[in-house]
Amino acid sequence: MINFEKDQEEVLDRTENIKSLADQVKTLRDLEDQVKADEELLKDKKRDLEKISGEIIPTLLSEMGLASLKLADGSAVEVKPYY
Repeated sequence: MINFEKDQEEVLDRTENIKSLADQVKTLRDLEDQVKADEELLKDKKRDLEKISGEIIPTLLSEMGLASLKLADGSAVEVKPYY
């Protein structure tokens, strides 16, 4: 005996599972895209950090004839050789 009602329920269950899976795959792709964008942003910030700490500040200190500078908050910068 064929149970059309049960078959229909199974099809609906399978359809819901496929939709749920598709939603999760889309969420995964969105997160992967966000991580990639965040990694690029972090890479750019690290490059800026390296430029400021390795080039701009040492050049300014050198132009002013200074080897170090202590700020009002107690922090300091100092030119040291980097190999």
